[in-house]
Amino acid sequence: MCIRDRPYTPFLQAALDYGFVNKPRDADLLIRRMRGVKRVAAGGIEYSFVTKIVSHYLSSPKPSLSSDEKTLLIRGRKRALNIPLLPDGTTYIHYYPAETFRILPFWKVSSGLFSPEIIQDKLVLMGMTGEIFHDVHSTPLGAIPGVLLHSNSIRMMLSKDFITPVAQGVNLAFMIFFAMLGGWAAYRKPVWRGFTFVIGEALAFGGVSFLLSLKNYYGDFFSPLILIPSVYLLVILHKHITLIIETGELRKLALTDELTGLFTYRYFLLTLENEMNKASRYQNDLSLIIFDVDHFKTINDTYGHDQGNTVLKQISRILQQTHRKVDGLSRYGGDEFCIILPYTDESGALNFANRLKEEVEKMVFEMKGKTFKVTLSIGVADFRKTPAHTVQEFFECADEALYKAKKGGRNQICTWKASS
Repeated sequence: MCIRDRPYTPFLQAALDYGFVNKPRDADLLIRRMRGVKRVAAGGIEYSFVTKIVSHYLSSPKPSLSSDEKTLLIRGRKRALNIPLLPDGTTYIHYYPAETFRILPFWKVSSGLFSPEIIQDKLVLMGMTGEIFHDVHSTPLGAIPGVLLHSNSIRMMLSKDFITPVAQGVNLAFMIFFAMLGGWAAYRKPVWRGFTFVIGEALAFGGVSFLLSLKNYYGDFFSPLILIPSVYLLVILHKHITLIIETGELRKLALTDELTGLFTYRYFLLTLENEMNKASRYQNDLSLIIFDVDHFKTINDTYGHDQGNTVLKQISRILQQTHRKVDGLSRYGGDEFCIILPYTDESGALNFANRLKEEVEKMVFEMKGKTFKVTLSIGVADFRKTPAHTVQEFFECADEALYKAKKGGRNQICTWKASS
């Protein structure tokens, strides 16, 4: 019973000494530390129940206690105890196996059913161990009665078996070092070798942690064991995602023309073959357009290759704005372009070609104060009207129509006819 942080007067008069029993809880509500001393108002100091027990055991009849910010000093008749303190004035509790302590049921003591030699020359603590008495506390080792918490603390202090916390900087350095090793293994080693390396690394860290724990060092020995494989898996995932992206970029570079962004001639041939097979199997319409820029060499010679490239990019932009998703656009080479029009007959292809021709003719280019326009010569071939059975034959039909347009004076659209 306490009144204003002091025992009830009759208890205080009968007792040899008293001290506080509160134990601080960590963020997870577990008790890992004891508070041997605490500062009170007006600069005073109060010592814990455990500290008073140890001091009387060493210094009976009169204890000698002192404390600064780093240590708690208990001076005895034959020896002194320097108890290291954390910055908050606490000390980690060294928990021992339950069998370390001899536990006697109170009914045996009250009935005299025990040998007095059992407790001779020993410190004896009396307390309740049943949960019904609300003196059971959560610790890293599970629920422990308050009397056993005090017993662990007393044994630790008398045996000088203190736990030394590993500095946060050291903990952080360990985690960074082992995480970097895991990342290095993931980057530099093949998957299985890297995995084996990480397993070995985790075992090595576990061994170091075990040796440190045997020397009573306390630190965050579990986070690195989770961090090491996590970093390894993240790096492996990053490598695979990067590989997928790079593969996609390489595929894009292999399939598309760098200047115009249209498909290359090689991909155009594969697409045309696929569309011809579908058209033959399902009797679908299919048309092919081939066109080039009239007098493109003159543009390059007069205005320079950069301006010529600008013309090609502008025409490509118009194509990309006017085509359907199913259409295939390709730069054949130089100033020649190919357009695959699935599900489109000759009439539909002519409409597309006319729209394209009109849009291109609207463009005005300027170079060194001079302006100029460009025109197109376009050849159109309807697959169902040609005798073509192969990609090369179908391409040659459209190319013949283009040659007819250029031969006829350029700036026009011609279709393939059987007599052409």
